[in-house]
Amino acid sequence: MLGNCDRTLKKTSKSTLARQLEKNVSLAEVIPQPATCIIDSMNLVQKVHGDNKTFAEVSEAIFMSALHTGTESSRIDVVFDVYLDESVKNAGRVNHGSDSGILFSNIIAGHKVKQWRHLLSSSKSKSNLIKFLTQDWQKQSLRAKLLNKVMYVTCERKCFRVTKDTWSEVESLYSTQEEADTRMLLHAKHAEEESTAIIIASQDTDMLILSLLFAHEFACQ
Repeated sequence: MLGNCDRTLKKTSKSTLARQLEKNVSLAEVIPQPATCIIDSMNLVQKVHGDNKTFAEVSEAIFMSALHTGTESSRIDVVFDVYLDESVKNAGRVNHGSDSGILFSNIIAGHKVKQWRHLLSSSKSKSNLIKFLTQDWQKQSLRAKLLNKVMYVTCERKCFRVTKDTWSEVESLYSTQEEADTRMLLHAKHAEEESTAIIIASQDTDMLILSLLFAHEFACQ
């Protein structure tokens, strides 16, 4: 019998755990080269101020943000979540009321965005946005900005390798994983043979913990 003991469960913030873990880590003054930067890409999307921009302008803003994040890396992996209609993850969003945004089923480069935050509240709209970005980034005008860098971009289960001159699918990075968190580790494993350092760009505490857990599995750190 528990008697009069307090059985209240207290919910803690994962960000508090992240801050505690970061206290034991020293920042690298110099990043060994060549380096790969793997980006939790919805963070980039969330930071964009999309209202009153055309979808083409939004696309370029996200592309340039990815380039800026990977400034010190020769390879940049842009990894998106996957939003499936039939998914436990998607059902959870609906139950919590976090998937009630406006559906943008036809995203056209020249159309102006009027309700950016509403778009990002809909899983289907985010899925359509990712497909649009993947297509738009094939344009030579954007690819030319890569210079000597290589970019890997995921779209649903597929992944594409992008350079200033070429655009091709990477079959070895095909994945059924929905969460960017675990898929980023797949990309890290793929990049380890060509990289001295791997940088994970994410604000997600889950990603921090996963990276610490699996760091010993990689030849580079």
